[in-house]
Amino acid sequence: MHLDKIRPGQVVLSIAGRDIGTIYLIYRVIDDRYVEVVDGQHRRVENPKKKNVRHLKFLNHHVKEISEMLQTYGKVSNQEIRKVLKSIANRGEELDG
Repeated sequence: MHLDKIRPGQVVLSIAGRDIGTIYLIYRVIDDRYVEVVDGQHRRVENPKKKNVRHLKFLNHHVKEISEMLQTYGKVSNQEIRKVLKSIANRGEELDG
């Protein structure tokens, strides 16, 4: 996996595990193999899910606002994450990676 593609704010799709088919945002990069992902509802920022990057499909969406919030404040609200993911789903944008 290209490390430049693994960054907070990146939209990903789970392709393995119990949560298969779930769309997440990368909340934190642990190392080149693991990240923490959130969806703002079932996986909140208080309890992010640790995922192996091999179990994720990287989609063509990077949410700059979330990335900037994390860099500036070190945190983002669950409400903001839900809002962003809902907006992506509502626009019906192509989620191919």
